[in-house]
Amino acid sequence: FKMEAKFISNVDPDDAAAVLASVDLAHSLFIVVSKSGTTLETLTNEAFVKDALTKAGLNPSKHMLAVTSETSPLAKSEDYLTAMDDYIGGRYSSVSGVGGAILSLAFGPEVFAQLLEGAAAEDQLATNRDLMKNPDMLDALIGIYERNVQGYPSTAVLPYSQALSRFPAHLQ
Repeated sequence: FKMEAKFISNVDPDDAAAVLASVDLAHSLFIVVSKSGTTLETLTNEAFVKDALTKAGLNPSKHMLAVTSETSPLAKSEDYLTAMDDYIGGRYSSVSGVGGAILSLAFGPEVFAQLLEGAAAEDQLATNRDLMKNPDMLDALIGIYERNVQGYPSTAVLPYSQALSRFPAHLQ
């Protein structure tokens, strides 16, 4: 079973309204992602979605889950099922509950398991003492060379495919 994933990722009410207009609210699950549970933008969108669900005669607690830390105000609410360890970096952590919830629903848990296996394999590469077999160390050394030797003040990440168009924002 897979679901279509859509995102409300800024506080533009027109963007949020367009996303809500494109889904069947009664058959939708909204995932609120905020480690602290206090991020203004996230709470603004949470309130917007809760209001839309309530106006549609739906119980928001039956259509929303939060991926948040145990110490967050969202975790203290009985309206949400919550899951995020405190050591997780935040909303862009694709190999934590943040990515796991969304990727598992959108692509299936097998795909998320494959992502975790690939990440574990990359972690292993990063421990290789042979620099020519350690892409992470090579990337770091190239960055040091570009900044400290060449004097380049910044690095550009240019996606080669439309499917990667949001990748630079993710890295940022």
